[in-house]
Amino acid sequence: MTERTIRSMAKELAGTFYEQKRSDRFRSKDSLTRVKTIERQPDGRLAEVVKVMPFHEVFPTAKKFAEAHWPFWVEPAKRCLIAMLAMSDARVSPYMKQCIYDALIEENEKARAQDGGKRLLQRELER
Repeated sequence: MTERTIRSMAKELAGTFYEQKRSDRFRSKDSLTRVKTIERQPDGRLAEVVKVMPFHEVFPTAKKFAEAHWPFWVEPAKRCLIAMLAMSDARVSPYMKQCIYDALIEENEKARAQDGGKRLLQRELER
């Protein structure tokens, strides 16, 4: 599980991306996206189904988009937080820097414990 501070920054970055892409093409009614849903089949069992739906229906707000896509923004969030550590104390307080540092260390420890220390935690893109 991703550490709370990093997860929060990843959601903020995803929401910012959504807001900055407010072009007609990005969210036009012709813009489609694939969505995985779970539906009950005629025989009664539940199955995962991939549907193609209009983007603006699936993600009508930045919050909805961020909730679904934040895992793809974990690495950029970490880079952003690391950059904040290098900023002057006038821009980022020493207390905030310590919180960021602790969050990054905790994230690294969780990632190493999860897979025996072989690789860092990051969701992989589906192809």
